[in-house]
Amino acid sequence: TGPANMSIEGTSPNTYTGTTTVSGGAILLSKDTGINAIGGDLVVASGGTVIWTNSEQIPDTATLTLNSGGTINLNGQTETVGSFVDNGGTTVLGGGGIFVDGGGDLTVGDGSNITVPTSVDGNVIYNGTTTAATISGNLNLTNVNSSHDFDIADGSADPDLTISGNITTNGTGITELGSGH
Repeated sequence: TGPANMSIEGTSPNTYTGTTTVSGGAILLSKDTGINAIGGDLVVASGGTVIWTNSEQIPDTATLTLNSGGTINLNGQTETVGSFVDNGGTTVLGGGGIFVDGGGDLTVGDGSNITVPTSVDGNVIYNGTTTAATISGNLNLTNVNSSHDFDIADGSADPDLTISGNITTNGTGITELGSGH
């Protein structure tokens, strides 16, 4: 917490497995590629920024949560997570890609704007109530599940979720649920 910047570096994984919350300043995830700089779930709150300087810095089973006013910058890197929840974070910057693994879901909320390529094993969920969400990066729906649900809440925006990037289904089906569009 606070306006300072901090870099997490080194060749050994972080052994703290609780939730890490960034609510001010910036954290640079700078461990060697594949070494966990964060040992558990990661929450980026309003005023917080997380910047990747190497790929694969958090556990593949972790939930990455980006809240309104928070920023994640993949900086051209990739990250595999168990779930990605974007509650209207400012943006997902810098190229790179997010892989939601292990059957995990991609959840977007009010004002979410995902601009990087994203692979999802599970479903795509919009839980917003007032502002549309946008996925402008390519969306790859993996073949881990035979079908992917798009569960879109009916908020006041019209449409509630816009996907302008390419959608690749890898031979799987898509089912729309919810009363939104």
